[in-house]
This record gives sequence, C-alpha cells and structure tokens, in this order.
Amino acid sequence: MLAEAMDKQLNPYIECITIPILVPGEMSITEVEPLHSIYAQIPVVAAKEGLMDASIFAGYCWADLLRSAMRVFVIAEDRKYASKAKEEAGKLAQQIWDKRKEMKLDVPAGPIGEMLHLVCQYDQTVFISDSGDNTTAGAPGDNPQVLEALIRAKAKNALVAGIVDAEALKKCCQAGVNQSVMLNIGGVKSIIYLASRYK
Repeated sequence: MLAEAMDKQLNPYIECITIPILVPGEMSITEVEPLHSIYAQIPVVAAKEGLMDASIFAGYCWADLLRSAMRVFVIAEDRKYASKAKEEAGKLAQQIWDKRKEMKLDVPAGPIGEMLHLVCQYDQTVFISDSGDNTTAGAPGDNPQVLEALIRAKAKNALVAGIVDAEALKKCCQAGVNQSVMLNIGGVKSIIYLASRYK
C-alpha cells in the first residue's frame, strides 16, 4: 500500500471507527461466524473505487487501557473519498456491533478441572490452553496452575509445552538428565516435583 501511494503520488486518508466492545482473540477468529461473513467483506470493500484497504482489529482485551476496543479501518486514496471510507467503515462496524452477542468460543472452555474431566471423552490428542497466560499475547507465561491440576489429577500421557521460569530451567540443567529436583516453579509458590529430561 505504501508503494502504491508513492507510485501514484497519493495522499491516503484513514477512517477509523471504534466499536465500544472488548473481544478476546479466541472469539474473533476469521473462520468462525458471526465474524467470518463480516471479514469476508473486506476484499470487496477494499476493491471499491477510491479505496485502498480495509481492516478489522479485534484489539487486545487483556490490556488495562482506556484505548482498548475493537476497531474498523478503511483507507481511501485521498480525502476526496473520505465520505466513502467513512460509509464503508460504518457498515462493517455496525454489523460487528449488531452481532456482538453472537460472538462465542468455538471450542469448549471452562475451569481447568472441568476441562481435564472433558478430555477423557476424546480418543484423540487434545490441546488445553491457558489463554489468559498466553505469551504470544504479551502475558508472562509463568502460570503453573494447569501443571498443578494435571499433577493433582494424576494425569497420564500429558505434556506441558512450557512454563517460563529461568531459575527452574537452570536448576534442571544443573541436575542433569534423569535426575529429580525439587523447586518452586512459575509465578506462584507451588512446590512441584519434576524429573529433569534436559540433554
């Protein structure tokens, strides 16, 4: 878009409409309704005369910031098409607002105890995610509650993909392969026994 603006000597105009809702990423997936049909309109809007692009941003609902909200952006070639950009952004934003109560998770969700019980009903591999401690969304990734629940439930054939704890990692590496260590892990003081499998 930048290259196009430079090549054609455009002075793009950006229309932004803020929708006063906070939606977690898990409820704003492009492949899941009701947003799937709304996201599908973006290429159509962007292809209209005088417009360059359109985007829907779910926002980051976990940030404790006043500016956190869902937004629609439509970019016009210049101010001549500002009213069209505003109109198209408004249409998309209004559809999202009208469908806000229909936005739901497309997978089972609940307290970790309930999820561990639910896992027993599946024959295939199941992924359990602590979406509130998601490092790709800016969280520290040091919450050991899922691991603690797995230990208490005496879960078998379970793999914890990772807990951020540099000090615990250092102690495991120092202990060596197939050694046991006792340590506090994660951001809370839960004593958990771990077998060191590091090479």
